[in-house]
Formats: sequence, structure tokens, C-alpha cells
Amino acid sequence: MVILIVAVAATAAGLYRHRILNHDEGFTLNGAWKIFNGQEIYTDFHTYMPPGSYNFVAWLFELFGPHYWTAKLGAVAFLCLSALALYRMTRLLKPPYLACLLAAMIWIQLGGLAHIVNHNNLSAFAAVFAVAAFVEAVLKKRMSLFLIAGLLLSLTITIHQFKGGFLTVFLLSAALLPGSARLLEFRQAAVLAAAAAVAPAYLILAHGFAPILENLFIWPLTHYPEVNKDPKYPLVVAEALLLLVATLCWRLRCIDHRATVALALAQTALYLSVLNKPGLWDLLWNAFPTMIFFVAMVVHVLKKMPRPIRRGAAAVFVMMIVGSWAARAVAHAPRAGAVEAFLACIKAENFTKTTRTRLRQGCISSWVCRTRTHMPHC
Repeated sequence: MVILIVAVAATAAGLYRHRILNHDEGFTLNGAWKIFNGQEIYTDFHTYMPPGSYNFVAWLFELFGPHYWTAKLGAVAFLCLSALALYRMTRLLKPPYLACLLAAMIWIQLGGLAHIVNHNNLSAFAAVFAVAAFVEAVLKKRMSLFLIAGLLLSLTITIHQFKGGFLTVFLLSAALLPGSARLLEFRQAAVLAAAAAVAPAYLILAHGFAPILENLFIWPLTHYPEVNKDPKYPLVVAEALLLLVATLCWRLRCIDHRATVALALAQTALYLSVLNKPGLWDLLWNAFPTMIFFVAMVVHVLKKMPRPIRRGAAAVFVMMIVGSWAARAVAHAPRAGAVEAFLACIKAENFTKTTRTRLRQGCISSWVCRTRTHMPHC
């Protein structure tokens, strides 16, 4: 465990020390800054996301001061903790130690492919905790674990209403599956549902039913189709790949069949939560169940291979992780004037309706200048 903690912390520090400012992160930072200064969400300012990510950053501001790196380090710490939870979940499936360690390292890579201080990534980290608790509850049949899993689903809902909602519905549907695929008894499903309902109940009591319905459901469902016109074929490919690897794991008995069903349900829910914008990055940082399937299958196949081949495969995986770390560390190395150029762009309101201006100056490689009509929070 000490080796794991050191490896996770070192990997995260290497990957995320250079990434400075991002317009998607600004969406969360802006809301957190307003809450930090006493404004009321859904009353003093509009947002189509739950208050979880804003409150998380605002609390960090209260504890450590209102600075970008306060939010960044908090998000990286959350990612590291989710990697430890993923490691624990993978260990329950009983592959070799190195396979579990590599799964955690891969998740560190996937979890921060883009803006890390954002509701999309923060909700993915929370989802890891929720799914890990659910898998452990299903395998150990402890009512207390179902309660914890439900509360973690509730936490996910407070960060991303669609991700947490889809996860809750799909995991509860495990009580309706036939035969050996059925994972939940009625009492277990009731405890899970009651605990998951804590966040929605709190949001309604704190802000009222009408504002929650308008801001978190009606507004995004009516505006997403106009703004996000990404093709849906990546989602179809991802779902087909999930079906393939889950079926292979089931047939080869790579992991416990109950865990296979739970992970497949969770992955389907996570993919559906990005239905409005199923880009490659959106899919990848929600793909941890598919990643576990891949790790389990690779380990299952390698167990039947001679020892030199197993050692060679382990060396290849380690080199892939280290190579990816090095490539990203170099790609995001800061260059002089990057932040100043970004701020100058914003200050000059250098927006255009026909192009997306890219600032390729090291740490900033995102679409940072858009029209105010398309990105009012920019």
C-alpha cells in the first residue's frame, strides 16, 4: 500500500504540475468564487450543474485561500484518492498485485486527460468511490456497504446530476435481473435507494423544487442539443466494446460474475451520462469499468503463458505508463508568457463567431476564446 500511495502521488504530481488555466475549469472556478464571496447558487447566479463541484472548490478556498492552485491540488488529491479506491476494488477481483497497481496508474492517466477542476472529472472520481463500494457490497453482502454505496451515489449526484442519476438507476436495476445476474435483494435495493435519495432531497429542501427542475433538468435538456452537436458514433463504438469485453470476461470467468454485471451496468450508466457530448475524452475519463475488464482479461490470458512472456508483458505495461507520463510532462511544460497571453486574450475580448482561437503556448492548448453567445461564462 505504501508503494501504491507513493506511485500514485508521484504520477499525479508529474502529470498535473504544469497544466495552468482552462476555460472549462473556469466554469467551476467562477461558480466557486461567487459562492466564496457570499452569492447564492440558483438565486444570484445561474448554472445548470448541482452545487457539489462549486462547494468543493469554495471550501478549499475557505481553508487554504482563493488561489487556482488551491483548487488544482484539491482536485489532484481527489483523483489520487479515487485511484486508491479503484485499486481496492480491483484487488477484490483477485488479480496479481502488479495488475492492480497498473490499473490505478492507468486511471491517473485517464482521470486527468483534460480540465481536472471541473464537474465532469470530479464526478468521475466520485463515481469510482460509488462503484467500488457497490461492488464490495455485492461481493460481501453487507448492508452497511450498501448504505455507504448509496451515500457515495448521492455525492455523485451533487456533482453531476445525470451521471449520479444514471448510475443510481442502473445499479438499482440489478435487483430486477433474472437468475444468477440478479445482484440485489429487496432490502438491499431499498437501503441503496434511500441513501442515494439524500442529495436530491437536500437540494430540493435547500433551493426549492422549481429552481432545481428548471436549472438542472429543463435548461440543459433544452439547450444541450443546440450547443453540442458532436457525432454519436464514438458512444456506439464504446458501448459495443463494453459489450465485447464484458461478455468475454463472463465467458472466460476472468472475475466474479457478480462483479462483471455490476461493472457493466455502471459503465453503461457512465456512458449514457455523456450522451449529449460523447467526445473521445468524455468517454475515456468515464471508462474505468472497461479498463478493469481489460486488465482482468490480460491477466487471465497471461496466466497461461510462460513466465518470460509474463515478465515481458509486465515490462511493456510499465514502459507504456512511464512513456505516457514523460510525453505528457513534456507536452504541458510551461513557456514564458503563456498565462499572460491567455489573460490578454480575455481582457481584449478577442472573440470571433467563425473560428476558435487556440493559444498553443505550452500549458494552454484549449479553446479559450469563443463568442459570448456560445460561452457566456468565458
